[in-house]
Formats: sequence, structure tokens, C-alpha cells
Amino acid sequence: MIWFGTPKMQRRMCACRRKEVEEEEARDEALKMFSRIRNILDEGYLDQVYAKYTFASADSKESKIFKSLKAYADEFAKAKANNMGLFLYGTPGVGKTFYASCIANEVRNQGEYVLIGSAADLIRYFTKDYGRNEEAERKIRTYPLMVIDDIGVEKTNDGTMSVMNDIIDIRYRSRKPLICTSNFTLDKLYEGTGAYGERITSRLSESCVQFRITGKDRRKNGGTT
Repeated sequence: MIWFGTPKMQRRMCACRRKEVEEEEARDEALKMFSRIRNILDEGYLDQVYAKYTFASADSKESKIFKSLKAYADEFAKAKANNMGLFLYGTPGVGKTFYASCIANEVRNQGEYVLIGSAADLIRYFTKDYGRNEEAERKIRTYPLMVIDDIGVEKTNDGTMSVMNDIIDIRYRSRKPLICTSNFTLDKLYEGTGAYGERITSRLSESCVQFRITGKDRRKNGGTT
């Protein structure tokens, strides 16, 4: 090669060195993704127990429930685009928390931020330091996926219901998917708790598809919840 009339030698990377560089770059990218996932977990998981559940550890991978919820997680980009959430209900111990956690972890592994916690923990988080927690509100408003576990079993009074109403209303207005688990159907949520009113249940009904989880009590059989 000649630059400005002067012959120059062009250095070329040998195949072995090129492979080393590519491997180093791949390792760097993997470390960055791991760091991001670790940060996502630290940021949005109010209880680390949710992090241990994965679809790989499901009791049955051939059931309609497994396939439907795995498909939701795999195609979360569509759910996010259409603001499609889920309301997983069923008797205690059938796997509602397990499946909600599996979805959360799969979405997290896709590089998305997830906020997940029990209804009681989210209420406490939202009112941290006896006031409205701006950090919690930001996550509720902006995180691609939010999971409220065991809605309807927390202790309820006018104060906690006001907070839960704010949480669900913020999420509803943000138009981002929400997954809830409950021992009650949406129709029975008010009747069963004596606290959840029409405004909360109508928000959930509009933004979530109800999905009944069935099966044996996995807690009694030593399985997942």
C-alpha cells in the first residue's frame, strides 16, 4: 500500500490472534450481560426466593399450563407491546408463585427489568420510611414487567387498600404488563377479602388475562408453590 507516495506495509491480524480477540470480546459481552442481569435481580426482587424458580425445574413440561406460560415468557416482547398481563389464580400450593417467578426470571434473562414481590412486601416498599417511596413508584411506572404475588391474602385496612389502589393504578396508567397471583378469581377477590373494590378489580380485569392454575398441593408433596 502506498500513502502519499511512500510505500507502507499494512499489518494484518493472523487468524489465531483474530480468534483470540473475538473470544475476548465475547467474554466481555457475556460479563456485561451477567452484570446487567445481576443488577436487574438486585434492583427488582423484593425477596430472593423468587430467583430460584425456573421453567427447567417444572414438574411437568407437557401440561397445557406449562406450555402456555412458557410461551408467554418466550414471547414477552409481544405481551409488552400489547400491555397483556396475567392473573394466575387457584387453590393454595398449586404453583401460582412458581409460574409467576419462572416468567419473571425468563424475562429478566432477556435483559428486562422486573419488579416482583408479595402484595404485603410491595405495600411496605411503596410506603418505605412512612411516605411515598419515589424509587418504588419509578419502578412500578417504568419496569417492563411487574409481579404482585399472593394478592388478597395480605392484611387489609383502609390504609393498605389505598396504597394497593395507588400501586395498581400507577401500573395500569403506565400501560405495562402486570402479573398477579391469587387464591381468588377476580370476581371473588372482593367477596373473598372484603376489601378489594370495583376500581382495583376492574383495572386488573382490563389489563390481565385470567388463567386458572390447577393440580395437587405441591407444598404437601414437597414440590414448588
